[in-house]
Amino acid sequence: MNKRVGAIDEFAIETLSDGLSLHCALVVSGWIEEDTYFLLLLLNVQSCEEAFEHQWRHLNLSREQYTLRYESKYLMELGKAMSYIMSIAVSVAIQQTLMETALAGLMAAVAWPVAILSCASVLDNPWNVCIARAAEVGEYLAEALLSRSHGKRPISLVGFSLGARVIYHCLLAMSKR
Repeated sequence: MNKRVGAIDEFAIETLSDGLSLHCALVVSGWIEEDTYFLLLLLNVQSCEEAFEHQWRHLNLSREQYTLRYESKYLMELGKAMSYIMSIAVSVAIQQTLMETALAGLMAAVAWPVAILSCASVLDNPWNVCIARAAEVGEYLAEALLSRSHGKRPISLVGFSLGARVIYHCLLAMSKR
């Protein structure tokens, strides 16, 4: 329960590009891919800060771009769970292809539900933890944006998956003030 409710462990807005512009963009990642994190560790990057930047390296939305680094521990757990589910999905697809020759009807009816149920418990806890944390991070982000530390210029918020949920809760909190 402490994972789902409590103070935010990590919240930082970091620079993606050093240019100056009348318009800036803030990007919010939805999870951290395990492969990306380990690749960065091989390149002697000792933290997951660059994992947040790595996902957005080809985005050219504005000359001045920032990324929100938040709750990397929980986003890494979610990334691991999603990688595991993808590997299970691939193995089930291979099994399905091999089973097309014998007992196709019976095995097809049973194999998918069993695989999905076995994966559901792996994803459930990290997903629920990250959902709860995203709502809290959204409120923190609303406070940061309302403080006008970026000035009175327009800012575009871009996010995927749980990053979009962070943005949604940020906008909800901003609309209430």
